[in-house]
Amino acid sequence: MPGPAVLRARVARALGDRNNRQTAIAFAIRLFGAAASFGFNTIVAREFGAAGTGSFALALTTATIASTLSLVGLDYILLRTVAGDVRVGDTAAAGGTIRKVAALVGGMSGSAAVLLAFVGAPILAWILDDGRDPTMLRLAALAVVPLAMMRIAVTSLRGSGIVLRAQFMDGPLPMLLTLACLAVLIASGRTDDIALLFVLYAAMTAMGTITAWLMFRRQSRGWAPPTAMSARPLLSRSWRISLTVLAAMVADWLILLVLGRYFGRVEVGQFRVAWQITSLIGLVITTLDVVVGPRLAAAHRTGSIAEVRGIWANSAKIMTLGSLPLLVVVLAVPELILGIFGPEFVVAATALRILALGQVVNMLTGSVGAVLLMTGRENWSLRLALLSLGALGVSGLLLVPAYGIVGAAIATALGSTVRNATMTVLALKQLRGPASTDPR
Repeated sequence: MPGPAVLRARVARALGDRNNRQTAIAFAIRLFGAAASFGFNTIVAREFGAAGTGSFALALTTATIASTLSLVGLDYILLRTVAGDVRVGDTAAAGGTIRKVAALVGGMSGSAAVLLAFVGAPILAWILDDGRDPTMLRLAALAVVPLAMMRIAVTSLRGSGIVLRAQFMDGPLPMLLTLACLAVLIASGRTDDIALLFVLYAAMTAMGTITAWLMFRRQSRGWAPPTAMSARPLLSRSWRISLTVLAAMVADWLILLVLGRYFGRVEVGQFRVAWQITSLIGLVITTLDVVVGPRLAAAHRTGSIAEVRGIWANSAKIMTLGSLPLLVVVLAVPELILGIFGPEFVVAATALRILALGQVVNMLTGSVGAVLLMTGRENWSLRLALLSLGALGVSGLLLVPAYGIVGAAIATALGSTVRNATMTVLALKQLRGPASTDPR
């Protein structure tokens, strides 16, 4: 077993590598954001109860899906295009792509918000069939444009090499601002108004979005004048990615809707809290995806398949080592962790264990989703995402009515396992060939 001196030397070498250092800092930022989010969710659960938590979760998930739909996958195309352009020094093309994508997403997200407010919200309220008016779901429309434009701003920063500051914009800043607003609500005795809290969340997200765009404007001052870009080539490549991302998000949304339909918003809130706890296990996973995405795109752009393989293998090691401690704690004492949110959430202990076990495959497979998307394999990413959605949809409709939040957890874990296992098999096969291999 290596001694302390050897371990210190290894750590020093690891931190001496710029990529490892950037990953460590990005993880620290994400951990800070996760802590803020955990604190926010805990306070919301204690102040508004499971029903209020469920209402907030449904509104936020609906707004997130609507904003993702309006992105039509252009954020992923933007990342790999800008990262490649910046690497070869073509800032004019990078700026032109960003300008065109921002204009497209701005228009589509505005339309999506209007449709959600006046068409989607009443339909969703009817599906839930809980006798409530669609006001909360209508309020979800307020967050659609800020969420979509924040994604484009953050992606532009990441593609231009500003990964760490983009990481702070994408989550920690809006959440800190919302936490401050929540504190004001509690101090003023307005803890009976979950709708007002969501309005404040949307406003704080908008403030964060404006800040991110101002940061990008400063970063790109020295770039060449942007080249005019056509929308058609961008959209022709992005729609598959859009459906891939949406399939994964609709899977989570579908489970919440089925729970809400057969049980109620209390069960939605209980399951959502358990899901959010296990998302902390995936914190390393999502952080590494943010960091390695531009590297994968740049390596693929220059034809270095060996570098792509190395980045992926390293991500799997870091994900496993970083996520394992929290996984063990969640499996050992789920009741204790859920009790932090309040006594009515402890019933989700079994569901929490199942969801945690579902993260094991995610840990072991590393940034496999980013590998496929950043190397142009969006066709297969879409097929596998639809396969996962189908598995979750069938299992959810069978298990949730019979077993409630436990059935929801089993269906969610099954869908995630199917997706990541099949993506790994495909990625291993494709990365044996040349960089230009098209799996279609």
